Amino acid sequence: MAQTDTKTQPLLDIRNLKTYFYTDDGVVRAVNGVSLSIDPGKTLGVVGESGCGKSITAFSTMRLIPSPPGKIEDGQILFRESPSADAIDLTQLNAKGPQMRSIRGNDIAMIFQEPMTSLSPVHTIGNQIGEAIMLHQNVDKKEARERSIEALNKVRLPRPDRQVDAYPHELSGGMRQRAMIAMALSCSPNLLIADEPTTALDVTVQAQILDLMQNLQDEIGMAIMLITHDLGVVASMADHVAVMYLGKVVEYSDVRTIFKKPRHPYTKGLLNSLPKIGQKQRLIPIEGSIPDPFEVPSGCTFAPRCPHATDKCKEEPQLLEVETGHQVSCWLEVK
Repeated sequence: MAQTDTKTQPLLDIRNLKTYFYTDDGVVRAVNGVSLSIDPGKTLGVVGESGCGKSITAFSTMRLIPSPPGKIEDGQILFRESPSADAIDLTQLNAKGPQMRSIRGNDIAMIFQEPMTSLSPVHTIGNQIGEAIMLHQNVDKKEARERSIEALNKVRLPRPDRQVDAYPHELSGGMRQRAMIAMALSCSPNLLIADEPTTALDVTVQAQILDLMQNLQDEIGMAIMLITHDLGVVASMADHVAVMYLGKVVEYSDVRTIFKKPRHPYTKGLLNSLPKIGQKQRLIPIEGSIPDPFEVPSGCTFAPRCPHATDKCKEEPQLLEVETGHQVSCWLEVK
């Protein structure tokens, strides 16, 4: 399990989480024993290829897994509404009950991958932000509108007093993403889950959105779970990094260690496939692709793609601490 400062109780502490999907073709173990934690005010980057379970971990935390076919089979999602509060196990709450509805959007907020499909096309931006505010803050419609304008101004949306009455299709991609961030932050959450927050945005707008998130984090002191496949984004924003592969965390450490001294072959492969400024060397892609979720190999799931695989890899390695705060799930690290 990801280690945290012993002086600080983690804001979010996920332990051995297993989320499965039961389909006519078989069982998909989308999240299969994930453990990670986030301290108050810190940013955890969760990285990996598409299909490795990053988003399902986030949706499980928000209790937004559609049931059926999905189900949280095992594990705990421990969340503290304040540093002094006792931890609440979110897996034990009714996903549609009042307590979870109070936490979702208020204490834990989420920015979804694609704002055009996440925002209602038939309601104005102001109505959608105002609805979240009225639900959690016990204010009337007039004050909710004022707070919506304030939230849009905080994310630097041009002319917020006019854009509050705009519909999503009237805004550009970057403006819609800002509106999504304004909605997520309208109730000053303790934890923001950002699921690929800059997908499909051009480089300039991407940089603006990331800078905006960091500034708002400094301002209100929230923690961030940043889900992305872009290691460049992680390098600029994260304090710690969890590398996921096929539903499991295979390496965890602080961001500097992950980039300077990666230990898992998958992490090394991800870094080797990145272009480096000022270097003209050929990129080294990771051979093969993620296995069919219905035919997951036994033992180390990365072994079929790993250049260092041995017979020992037919057994499943555990996530072990190889040095203080640095954990790796690989037989090469077992002395």
